[in-house]
Amino acid sequence: MPLNIAKKNAKEYLYFTVNGSKKLYLGTTDKPKEERIEEALRQLKSKIRKYENKVQELENLLQRQVPEFNIVYRLVIFDLDGVIFDKPWHDSTSGRVAVSTWDVLFQVLGMYDTHEKYKHKFENNGWPLMEWTEAACRVIKPVLDRKTFEKIIEQRPFMQGAKDVFKVLHEEKIITAVITGSFDALAQRASREFGGIDHIYAHTELHFNSNGSLERWYLKPSDYDGKVKYLKQVADDHSIPLAECAYIGDDVNDIEAFKEVGLSIAFNSDKPEVNQAAKVSIDSRDLKAILPHLCVKK
Repeated sequence: MPLNIAKKNAKEYLYFTVNGSKKLYLGTTDKPKEERIEEALRQLKSKIRKYENKVQELENLLQRQVPEFNIVYRLVIFDLDGVIFDKPWHDSTSGRVAVSTWDVLFQVLGMYDTHEKYKHKFENNGWPLMEWTEAACRVIKPVLDRKTFEKIIEQRPFMQGAKDVFKVLHEEKIITAVITGSFDALAQRASREFGGIDHIYAHTELHFNSNGSLERWYLKPSDYDGKVKYLKQVADDHSIPLAECAYIGDDVNDIEAFKEVGLSIAFNSDKPEVNQAAKVSIDSRDLKAILPHLCVKK
């Protein structure tokens, strides 16, 4: 194990194994050395990224070639955080709340404790969804500026393979949609970089004034069971039966949408209830893994 504890004279000394037998001293459990721990975290995250890349290389070898298939679903609907964009981190402890770009925003603003407090109130049925988001917007209004928000949006990493998936869907003239509890600006960024998304329904749209200060916001009920409303609206607009629609999500707020479509895919989810609710569960960090499930062999 990378972290070792050595006991001596009733004290616990902490060591992190960097490479082979080389150890980094982290201090004691009662007086840890902050700079050494940060260095250990950097080393560990580097190792994690290395192995994640190796795993992805092996998974890519297993990917079936797209040209061998015909896409049979006429409308493909995506969640945003955790599907098109990689999650900032995974959280398997909550049965009601998904990790999203909202978490990143509150973390950058140094207000994550407030986010946790609001989240717990929602989890305990103290707030409906719209009231929760309204309160969140009000509390960030004095401190969030346009530059900070745009930087957060631009720095969110795409899920591996996301651009390739939309390229295939565009080539096959499949209608695409995003229905998300996240930010409209994030979905619009994906649309710009992917060459267009036909329909976007995002929960939160922030507007800033000429000075760059947050001035107002618009909220859509496009999360949890509200996703079903917009899913059906898009299908109706194009006269597509729900049986010919596919929905790709990754967290508890996608479960109701899973129930409505012909194909529901739980993508890269670490929550058992999400994987069990979907018709297909994919354990991969490459979004191209969904393509064979959207298709039938020629």
